Amino acid sequence: MGLALDIFFSALGSAYLIYGKREYEPRFLVAGFILLVYPYLVDNAVIGALIGVVVAAGPFVMAWL
Repeated sequence: MGLALDIFFSALGSAYLIYGKREYEPRFLVAGFILLVYPYLVDNAVIGALIGVVVAAGPFVMAWL
């Protein structure tokens, strides 16, 4: 299950990077980079899923603030 989450959040990070580069949205660039890198640093699947959900939702939450 951990590998599937890593692949999912890495793919989401790639999409965020592409979107952030095209539209020049720094929020998505930073979130995409974090989503690509953090699976290499976190071993626990539950903590990794929580970090991934928080970082993936981050650009949208910051847009509301």
